Amino acid sequence: MEQTERPQVHRVHWFWLLLEGLLLLVGLPVGAFFLLYRQVRPVTVWEMTGSCPPASALMKDGGEASYAFDTRKIDWTRPGDAVVRVAGSGGPRIALVRQQDTTAPTARGVARTLGVDEELGPDGFIEDLTDAQLVGVSFEQAPTFHEAGEWPVVIRLEDLSGNVAFVETVCTILGPVSRLSIEAGEAVPPLTAFLPTDTMTGRFVTDVTTVDTAVPGVHIIEVEAQGQVYETALTVTDTVPPVCSFVNTIPYVRTGQALAPESLVGSASDVSALTYGFDPAPDWQKQGYQQLTVTVTDAGGNTTKGQVTVLISDLQPLVWEASRRSVAGPTVADRQKALDESFSGEVKIARFVPRSPGCYDVNAMVDEEPCIQRLYVVDTTAPRLSFFKTLTAYLDHPQSPRDLLATAEDETAITLSYVTEPDWSQAGPQPVTIAAVDAAGNRTEISGTVDMVPDTEPPKIFGATNRYVYVGEPVAYFAQVSVTDNADEPEDVTLTVDNAAVNMYQAGGYNVTYTATDRAGNTAQKKVRLYFLKPTVSEEKLQAKVQEVLSKIVTDDMTMGQKAWAIFRYVHDNFTFGYTSNKRDWKYEAWRGLTRRHGDCFTYDAAARVLLEGVGAQVMFIQRDSGYRHYWLMVNVGTGWYHFDPLNSGPSRRFECFMLTTEETNGLYHFFWRYDHRVYPDTPTVPFQRDW
Repeated sequence: MEQTERPQVHRVHWFWLLLEGLLLLVGLPVGAFFLLYRQVRPVTVWEMTGSCPPASALMKDGGEASYAFDTRKIDWTRPGDAVVRVAGSGGPRIALVRQQDTTAPTARGVARTLGVDEELGPDGFIEDLTDAQLVGVSFEQAPTFHEAGEWPVVIRLEDLSGNVAFVETVCTILGPVSRLSIEAGEAVPPLTAFLPTDTMTGRFVTDVTTVDTAVPGVHIIEVEAQGQVYETALTVTDTVPPVCSFVNTIPYVRTGQALAPESLVGSASDVSALTYGFDPAPDWQKQGYQQLTVTVTDAGGNTTKGQVTVLISDLQPLVWEASRRSVAGPTVADRQKALDESFSGEVKIARFVPRSPGCYDVNAMVDEEPCIQRLYVVDTTAPRLSFFKTLTAYLDHPQSPRDLLATAEDETAITLSYVTEPDWSQAGPQPVTIAAVDAAGNRTEISGTVDMVPDTEPPKIFGATNRYVYVGEPVAYFAQVSVTDNADEPEDVTLTVDNAAVNMYQAGGYNVTYTATDRAGNTAQKKVRLYFLKPTVSEEKLQAKVQEVLSKIVTDDMTMGQKAWAIFRYVHDNFTFGYTSNKRDWKYEAWRGLTRRHGDCFTYDAAARVLLEGVGAQVMFIQRDSGYRHYWLMVNVGTGWYHFDPLNSGPSRRFECFMLTTEETNGLYHFFWRYDHRVYPDTPTVPFQRDW
């Protein structure tokens, strides 16, 4: 029979079985632990910051996480262990946070300045204290309070975990100030200015009332504070220059003599003593005007300078009565000799008329050497007045004092006024007293009687003459008509015109009556005849020519007088004389004159008139009253009526008649410009003033 092998039996030792069981028993929880905390740190050590760590700090990879409980329930300001629940992507887990504080506190030291009466705790010497816990602050080395000086300070900082740090700084303890400065003249400062703080108390040891602050220098002031005596150096400085004014006249000094500098100073003020001088020194031998520099210096060396002009001359100043006669050299020499018997020079003096009171320096020569004579012109003579021989005035027509005087004379300007004014509303004799005061204050009075009479004389009408005008054109009835009155001003006379018979649209002659009535009711009339002609040249055509000429000879910036002169020159210099013109149609003659520049005196005048009216002047024709007819113009550019004759033939060739008075034309050639003064206004008594 075949024998077979029996299977081998493997025996497992109980040790290994036990080990496997133990490993299984331990490995399962450990594996589970590592599986559960594969993302979360079971234990986290955290340096205290005063608040909980971020949840991500508990994650191994720093991933996103959040706390699964209220973290405010834990005191994060103290060291120790805290159990927390943190939730990551694997769900919430329990973890341990171990808080610890190993960082010492930090702070910044602050230097302090105190008065000797003050103290300050250790926390007053630090700022910006930083730590996660409460910190105790104490002096490691304290300053010596109540004793002036600069003291080192060491502050000890220790937190609850026993971390320690030290901060070093300094403390300056102040006694009374060691130096003060004031401006000369100021009072000694009060005690508080000597003490470093408002709370410190003390007293002056020095009697400050004895300190002279007007004198620059250093004064030692003793002050007691906190039981100790301190010294303060009070320095008085003078940095402000003197406040001065200098004479604004020109003082006189005789050649070779000298003026004291202080005599040229009007006023000077300073808290300290002042000295005066010149910079540079004047040359007192040099005649004429010299500009001197006067210096004013105080005790502190501050200087104020001023410029003063002086007159140095051999001729002494003279007092001279106001006069209309020139000062004569020999008279000056005589008066100089009366002041100084040794004077013997020959004096020549520039022409000077001492009309007005004042101080005048006049150029002169003494023995052919130039110098200056100073004259103090005075007026000690009262004005001279006289009434008219027959002193008459019109009722209800008040007059100025000058109207009642025949003469009012003085070497200077006179101011006239009534002391007793007549009763202008009462007929008959009226008392009157007039006072005259000249520029120097000299006064004269004159008394008399004025006979107050009614005004019975009618006004006078001028310029109302027979005229040629044009059909259909408005008539300027008052353009060349004026009035005068013996008692009233022209503006107070009522001037009217009766033109009821005029038909301006029908050619022919019409009667017109002018009536003038003054304030007293006196009336004058003047009848004239207006001849209406059909125009032979249109107004538009004439005015176009006028503007064409004016644009070439006048400008907008000219005065009326200058424009009148330009028109005079244009007609006078460019027209040629002929013996014919249409005296009835002046506008046609104006057109003919402006286009042909040829004609007789009427043509010249018509052309000049239309140009003058084109610039705004008042114009009227005037005709010689006898003999061969001659025409010219009377023109008013705002200064009164003057004669204007642009003719360049006859006497006008030799004498240009541009804006002349009647007196002037009579003096040139009386017959040529003779006219009826009853018809035309009077010219002014003074010549026309050219402003070019």
